[in-house]
Amino acid sequence: METMICISLSAGTNEELLELLSRSAREPVDVVELRLDALEETPLVEILVKASPYPVVAVCRSEKEGGHFSGTAKARRETLRKAVLAGAKYVDAESADLEHIGEREGLIRIASFHDFKKTPANLEAKAMELAANPLADWVKIAVAAQKTADNLKIFAALGSLPKPAVAAAVNDIGLVTRILGHRFGSRMAIGCLAEGLETTPAQPTARDLRDLYRVEAITGKTAIFGLLTGPNAHSDRHIFHNRAFAEAGLDAVSIPFRVADAGEFLDSIPEALGMTLIEVDATHRKAALEWADTATKAAWTEGEASVLIRKQDGWVAEYRNRPIEVTEALP
Repeated sequence: METMICISLSAGTNEELLELLSRSAREPVDVVELRLDALEETPLVEILVKASPYPVVAVCRSEKEGGHFSGTAKARRETLRKAVLAGAKYVDAESADLEHIGEREGLIRIASFHDFKKTPANLEAKAMELAANPLADWVKIAVAAQKTADNLKIFAALGSLPKPAVAAAVNDIGLVTRILGHRFGSRMAIGCLAEGLETTPAQPTARDLRDLYRVEAITGKTAIFGLLTGPNAHSDRHIFHNRAFAEAGLDAVSIPFRVADAGEFLDSIPEALGMTLIEVDATHRKAALEWADTATKAAWTEGEASVLIRKQDGWVAEYRNRPIEVTEALP
């Protein structure tokens, strides 16, 4: 199964959105998401759809679903119907809207669910409910992860669905779902055009998804290297790691995990993702030492761990004064 890189575009005016579409032609993507709900004037739907250099995902999301459209359901559905007539390949809509947007040969209708405050405990059930709609060709889930273990709920939902799906946690804690979604069945990785043009919180650029994280090449065999930092950290170590992996031709990816609770992360994510190496910043080094199964003499002496390495008999905490070698990320 291949994944597509989707660039999400949002603007207040038709003119600004057309400019973003023009800029997107220079980006290495497969699909463009048009956030028609963000327009502060009447959408020129046909002009916008036909101006796209890539196949279009048309979106007109209500405020209830976390979007910007404040008009009536009838007006929202009419906007989506116009997008279908103009040639949009995909329409991302609330499940109840699908019967009102029209049909066209080749159209892919995506029934979506959004919760930008939390990850519902019954996420899999909600996803299955969307999939049960006979008009839904695909399913989309976008939620906010409140803790790192919530990301695993998203991966589980992806694995349970009988239809193609797109899913991610759309906040900083959920970055891992944007990067590894393909590994668990997500058909699209959605990013923004550039920093400052994000359409959801903590959204990476589409170019970073393709070139830095190489999401299209990630498989079940890809080694996952973790960079564990505090929630407000701005380390670029993952950039260095990923560029080094690419240059060395290694099947590995480095993912930053910016979390407040190191114990909650360590108890859930490494085992579930099959991680073997985690670099730890100063924020969580004492917690990492306490969590590890054993530790080197240097780690005990310093009272903290800068690296966690998975061995046959468990996790070993190490303290180092030198950078991690990129080949150490391989199992």
